[in-house]
Amino acid sequence: MGDNFPEAVASFWRFLKPSIIHLAILFGLLFYLAPKTLDKCKARLSLSKNQGLIAALKSDTAEAIGLNKLAPLLTLFAVILAMVVANDVAQWLDGVLPPVILWSSPYDMLATGDTDRILRIWEHYPAVEDTGELDSVISGLYAEHVKGTGYEFWNDRLNSATSIADRVKVYAFLGFICMVIGVRLQGGKKVVGRYFFVVLPILAVCYALSIAYAVHSQKQINENKITIALKYSPRIEGPPPTVEEGGRRRVQLESEMARKDRWWHLGFPSWTW
Repeated sequence: MGDNFPEAVASFWRFLKPSIIHLAILFGLLFYLAPKTLDKCKARLSLSKNQGLIAALKSDTAEAIGLNKLAPLLTLFAVILAMVVANDVAQWLDGVLPPVILWSSPYDMLATGDTDRILRIWEHYPAVEDTGELDSVISGLYAEHVKGTGYEFWNDRLNSATSIADRVKVYAFLGFICMVIGVRLQGGKKVVGRYFFVVLPILAVCYALSIAYAVHSQKQINENKITIALKYSPRIEGPPPTVEEGGRRRVQLESEMARKDRWWHLGFPSWTW
């Protein structure tokens, strides 16, 4: 138990950390765009001391059954539950709010422009007819051998960058809702200006930087796929490709690479009902 306790605490912290950060940013947006909500929260808390939940926990009945002793635990449970639910809702919004970053396969592999090494891999698979099949072969070798090579670093970077980009969309959406609340509570152009000239530009910069780093990470992954596939391709069985076959493959690769200008793009999410 003692040996596993630090690991359990670290796992619990990794579980809570995204929710804490998300809730902190959400409250920051709320109090920045709708500052009067803070006064309303204080008023609600004061009211609760007299006739709400806090008053109920301080009652003679609650003290008699020992419920008031559980108040700190119940409060902690309620706070953790609120954080987790808020983070889960944000994760759901991640996938339904546009835009989303889309990768075009097999053009993501071709985006490297590494014609020579791709052709060298292709020589090991004479039965492969086109770049689509070749992409599947290369991706399969990458998935099989990437663990422990250090190249999986870029998979983590890609996931982190896309997660940040997705979460920024959620904050833009929730920030708009906070702006509407602020306008209803206090009115005026000040709240609208804060959203459109402070919050939204900051989020737009964060989104652009995240997308740029995601594209860079994906390009690194594509290059690493080729490196690993070239290293772990089996010995060539049978005769090597003829000059004509090699020329055909090169022409096919180069022609498709010429059409890879948009191997990634932003688009709308798709829904399954």
